[in-house]
Amino acid sequence: MTARSVLVCSFKVILPDPLIPLWDARVHARGPHDVQQRSRRTAPASVDGMNSPGYRRPLVIAAAVIAVVSLAAVAAVIAIASTGSAAPVWITSTALYGLPAAFMLAAVLVVDAIRLRRRQ
Repeated sequence: MTARSVLVCSFKVILPDPLIPLWDARVHARGPHDVQQRSRRTAPASVDGMNSPGYRRPLVIAAAVIAVVSLAAVAAVIAIASTGSAAPVWITSTALYGLPAAFMLAAVLVVDAIRLRRRQ
């Protein structure tokens, strides 16, 4: 293997920033008339179609609150157990059932987001 082939084989790929458009109609236009036609054809998409339904935000907040509360309950169970005593039942059950409930709620939200994305 020669030095040139190693140099060719070991190059760094720099991907473009997703916010910068790869094709700008104004730069690649044939004239002022073509710029106006292309700008009419490539109008930006409406933001109204990208809004999620109103039930998603409360569910996301509920999943986050359940997860934080159950993680605090897990920490409390560990702290109480390190002192040699048993944690109350409500703290133990919150720690035991809270994280799976938050995970299932998050999974439902992911499936719903996939469903909404495919429908658009």
